[in-house]
Amino acid sequence: MAPLNQRYTLVGFSNELDWRPTDFLEPIPAYRICKACGLVPRVTASLPCLHVLCKKCYDRCRHDDGRRCPLDGERVREDDVEWREFPVDNLLKRKVKCWNEESGCHRVLTASELNKHFCKDCDHHFTSCPKCSILVLCKDVCAHIQSECRNYAVPLTNGSPPATNSDQTAIMMAFNSSINGQVCEIKDRLAQVANDNNSQSGCLNELSHCMNSIKGTLLQILRGSKTFENVASPAADWISCSEAIRETLIGHGQKLQELAGAIGNSTKTLMEDSEDRRRAVEQMKENAANALQEALRKHSAADSEAFNKVCEKVNTMERSLEKQLQDVTRTICSVLEKIVAGIGEGMNRPERNSSTPLYIEKELALNTISLKRYEFSVKGLKAKKEQAYSQGYCDCPSVNLYISGYHLLPGVYLSKHEGNVLLHVGIQLLKGVIDNFLQWPFEKSIKLTVKHPSNGKHRQFVTKPEDNLLYYGKPEGSSNEGAYLSDKSFPLDDLERKGYVTDDNLHIVWEIVQ
Repeated sequence: MAPLNQRYTLVGFSNELDWRPTDFLEPIPAYRICKACGLVPRVTASLPCLHVLCKKCYDRCRHDDGRRCPLDGERVREDDVEWREFPVDNLLKRKVKCWNEESGCHRVLTASELNKHFCKDCDHHFTSCPKCSILVLCKDVCAHIQSECRNYAVPLTNGSPPATNSDQTAIMMAFNSSINGQVCEIKDRLAQVANDNNSQSGCLNELSHCMNSIKGTLLQILRGSKTFENVASPAADWISCSEAIRETLIGHGQKLQELAGAIGNSTKTLMEDSEDRRRAVEQMKENAANALQEALRKHSAADSEAFNKVCEKVNTMERSLEKQLQDVTRTICSVLEKIVAGIGEGMNRPERNSSTPLYIEKELALNTISLKRYEFSVKGLKAKKEQAYSQGYCDCPSVNLYISGYHLLPGVYLSKHEGNVLLHVGIQLLKGVIDNFLQWPFEKSIKLTVKHPSNGKHRQFVTKPEDNLLYYGKPEGSSNEGAYLSDKSFPLDDLERKGYVTDDNLHIVWEIVQ
């Protein structure tokens, strides 16, 4: 394996080589490597402070007072930046190692030949045996099966000797046979549990219908508010909101009471099943351990080192299996208890909870999973355009809200590019009340639509965030840094020329499409 300082990830050179860590025989010069992200880009920016950045990292170092180096904070003037291009021919002539080096391929060739060799000529691709699940080279899998899974296994680490000792083979065959038997028993038990759980789906569907009804009431009452903390409606409106929510919850009280009882019974049954599964797994582990110990005793005198290794693996598997079972049981019980407690709390204390902003925010967040779009107008567009010309950019956020369960600030972003102003998607992720139940990092595709005010026409594009935890990871503080998606945009002059801007306003539809 190549030293770590000779393994690089390329960006911008070719579809075959980009984003695949590759081992080079000789190191790439430091001035070709981005000091921020560590990638080897096609184009680099050399700053006056001698740090080197790729184009994307350079674009992200913009601040209110201009650009600053992200590594030392030094101010950067665009006229002082030296852009360098890594010639593609230069890189493609460099010697690299095959991507299958760890499975035994020692071929050294130029980068331009690597993908062809890997896809068509390399004989060291490996797969998992369908009978014993051991890793075997694809070219050896038939011979491996014909040898009753005794030969041709790929070593676990590069350079380790193949396991050919007959005693070790007998031990592993006994181990695999025992484990396969226990796996079948576990599958039967899990299938029985799955059938038991299916009976609860009807109750959960009824609960979903009730919550959808509550969602409609809450959305109608709270539409138009910017944030729950900044609501400035009169006291009479809040009394009306509380009364409406109270009446809705009372209307569903009997149904929720029945569902609470059903889920409570399900919780008890599931906990009893979990205990039965735990005892069954304990018995299976004991049987497997006894069988393995008996097989290992027969060969311990000939190969004590192999005996110790297999014992260690068995103990590790026992601990892992027990921990996984405990975690699954604990998670199932905890989730069901929270559902029952939440239903009881919402049914028994409607007046107090229904008027609490945090309670309403949680309810709204949970019920905006299916909400995908938000429409708003960018007002004062002329002034914002002039700001983009003078400062190089202008951020145009809308309001804080929940979309698909995410607490975020949707908007648009204006950037100056070669004398033109471009319109991009803008986004800032805020800390939400149900973040623990959402998928992170945020990687949903976003559709930006600009509506024509009179003739029903529209223009739109779909873009997707980059893989960057600074902007799209789960917010640890109150919010992440704001970001914009630079890969797609609309020229603002073109929109103005075709009549999309009226009364200094631009109508936007900001939508999550997946």
